[in-house]
Amino acid sequence: MDQMQIPGPVENLRAVSTSPTSILITWEPPAYANGPVEGYRLYCTEIATGKEQNIEVNGLSYKLEGLKKFTEYTIRFLAYNRYGPGVSSEDLTVRTLSDVPNAMPQNISLEVVNSKVFER
Repeated sequence: MDQMQIPGPVENLRAVSTSPTSILITWEPPAYANGPVEGYRLYCTEIATGKEQNIEVNGLSYKLEGLKKFTEYTIRFLAYNRYGPGVSSEDLTVRTLSDVPNAMPQNISLEVVNSKVFER
């Protein structure tokens, strides 16, 4: 198997939680693909359980849905061509949003916790 014939890693991989149960992933094709990219494979692992799913995707964006709220996932991504799967991207860690995005009470409670920590 010639390493030079498989695609390199995708470029500018980004993952953003758009709701408590979904993550939007965007990327650009590999800088060196060695021929046409036939598709992409997305690996999503729920960190707490180690449960991994992998999904075949096309295009340059994908919305992962049906996730658990306020949960950390690692996203790994690779392109493949007719020679096989290419070089995997770095792992990205994304946390889905919590149910209620009201930031005020969270900030207050964080400040209280910090002030206790700094009391000697």
